[in-house]
Amino acid sequence: MRRVADQAIAANRSTIAVVETEHREAVLPMVLNGTGIAIMAEAWRALAREAGLVVHDLVTDERLEASIVHRDVDLSPAARAFLLVAAPAAATHQAGG
Repeated sequence: MRRVADQAIAANRSTIAVVETEHREAVLPMVLNGTGIAIMAEAWRALAREAGLVVHDLVTDERLEASIVHRDVDLSPAARAFLLVAAPAAATHQAGG
């Protein structure tokens, strides 16, 4: 999963990793509190939706089942840029409202 995040960040120089953690249980609360967006393992998809987050399929050449999650609000320019690189269809949907 780390390699996928690194590739997405490298593809867009305006994207930065604000928080990195190995504690998976800390990620959803950070997204819910507005830290940004996150790459999550497939196992967290249902819980993210139940918590009210928007969940998108992640587009990657890597063999990985993961999702991108974020709050259902207008994203910051950096978060939109990251979403555009990592999940182009999701970014188009986000831009459209």
